[in-house]
Amino acid sequence: MEAAIDIPKIRKIVGEKHEAFMSDVGNVLEKAIADHELRVQKIKAKVHCILIALHHENVIDMFSSDSSNVITISKAPFPNGVDIFIDEDKISLFCCDKLKIGSSDSEIFCNVNSEDYDWESFASSLLDFIHCNIYSRKRAFEARLDVLMDASFNESNNQRSN
Repeated sequence: MEAAIDIPKIRKIVGEKHEAFMSDVGNVLEKAIADHELRVQKIKAKVHCILIALHHENVIDMFSSDSSNVITISKAPFPNGVDIFIDEDKISLFCCDKLKIGSSDSEIFCNVNSEDYDWESFASSLLDFIHCNIYSRKRAFEARLDVLMDASFNESNNQRSN
């Protein structure tokens, strides 16, 4: 004879065991989440200080941060920007080419949470990334060419419709 499965008893055992687990681990999880957020905020504050220096030296016009861990920087009149994604132990840089959807150059810096992380080297690398992706002559030329081609295309379409 086959053994019957007592679903109500299994549900009770699973429920009690899971509840005990969550009461033991729940506080630990909340502390781990808080610790993670604190580490991210410390890194974000350091990046913010570097961005203030870049702004002070007129390298960038502005930077903005939404509620997430992304900071966007830009410099007029260049169409490209740079997004900085900050995580607990890494910083990722992404070029935001506003004229070419899907185009993205990137660079990742790891172990940024270590006590002896070289923030001066990071600042220098960030400046190089900005020069390469925002100030790029090639990108500026492509952007200007795209604008001229769009204007020419629109003008020819207007002439056809007249």
